[in-house]
Amino acid sequence: MEKYEHKPEYFDEMDTVKSPAGKVIGLALLIHGIALLYVFLWQALLTI
Repeated sequence: MEKYEHKPEYFDEMDTVKSPAGKVIGLALLIHGIALLYVFLWQALLTI
């Protein structure tokens, strides 16, 4: 019975994880884009 009692807790955790997932993915893409920009600018400076 203990296993069944713990199941709702895991479902609650999954629900809380799903809500900010979009924000996390958006932030990751934003950081990735900025990182690519920095690499591109750094290579441009090195070629000059």
